[in-house]
Amino acid sequence: MGHEIILFGHGGSGNHGCEAIVRSTTQILKKSSVCKDAVLSTPVANQDLSYGLDKICTVEDVKPGKRNLDFFKAYLSMKLRGRYEDLDTYRFFEVLRRHKNAKLALSIGGDNYCYGNNIVLARQHQIFRDAGLKTILWGCSVEPEVMKNKSDYEDLSQYSYILARESLTYDALIQEGLKNVQLFPDPAFTLNCKEVCLPLDNLVGINLSPWIMECEGDKKGIAFSNFDALISYILNSTNYNIALIPHVIWDHSDDRKPLQILYEKFRSTNRVLMVEDTDAEHIKGYISKCRFLIAARTHASIAAYSTGVPTLVAGYSIKAKGIAKDIFGTYENYVLPVQSLQTKDDLLEGFKWLVDNEVPIREHLKEFMLAYIKKAWEAGEFVKTIL
Repeated sequence: MGHEIILFGHGGSGNHGCEAIVRSTTQILKKSSVCKDAVLSTPVANQDLSYGLDKICTVEDVKPGKRNLDFFKAYLSMKLRGRYEDLDTYRFFEVLRRHKNAKLALSIGGDNYCYGNNIVLARQHQIFRDAGLKTILWGCSVEPEVMKNKSDYEDLSQYSYILARESLTYDALIQEGLKNVQLFPDPAFTLNCKEVCLPLDNLVGINLSPWIMECEGDKKGIAFSNFDALISYILNSTNYNIALIPHVIWDHSDDRKPLQILYEKFRSTNRVLMVEDTDAEHIKGYISKCRFLIAARTHASIAAYSTGVPTLVAGYSIKAKGIAKDIFGTYENYVLPVQSLQTKDDLLEGFKWLVDNEVPIREHLKEFMLAYIKKAWEAGEFVKTIL
């Protein structure tokens, strides 16, 4: 029972948010009986295999390399027409040949349309549309600025459906006249949480990423300084301990690098631990053990929200604001835009507010999350109606 469904737009499980989307999307689709097998088209199959995604879906390597007729057509297209995107996507034709019965393709990179330069993603989308598949932009956030680009707008309008994961994106897409938009929470809210043990308790989880340090604006170094000052305050003025939790370990954006600097600075206190890299379900387990989380990565915050952990997000885009707004009614005090950091104590002030409001936040999450997560599961039932 069910169909083969192709997943594309995936960046690799070295980003455990990407991994979480694959895991949760697969279980959502299988629970609704709409999917007998999810086919993950990935340019970094080695990453996905190393975290065990082949145990839940079919992993298809689409990294360029195999020189066949598709390759030579794409190569000619690049030389004669300047279309480099054909050379980056020609192996998707092989995926289609292997999975001829697929009727649906999901673009699963939740924030792929937040950064512009979506030519390759649009070409992937076009390949599946031309093959007669219905397409869904799944669990997405879209920066409104992106829709001002004519080619991006046309690409978005040609999806069978767009499932926005937060209302700021949903409202922006509707305002731009798109008719194919639905609102469902990020699929990763349904991610399984694995039981783990940690040597310390009463923990404040800290997730710092190189990416927010690139988005900080004119005050270079301000993001790292804020995390440094926050940890100093926690260790000097409270009885909380610290868990440093990486969520992305890509070579070009590795959370462990800035976190390791913080670990080395404070390790002599014996109140700071570094969580080792592991799969998304175990990372969610570690986050669930925290009393509070200060997060740079969106899917670290999703793991926290869904397990009832009060969280402050050092955000940089629409996705953090939209998710917090949908959960709390506002993103004020729950998201601190990294571009707005002015002093090294801005994050600390946000943490103090979180501590002062711990009880009502926990009570709200406990009451709110059950229905919110149920809504995320219902995306599978929606997919069933269009197949």
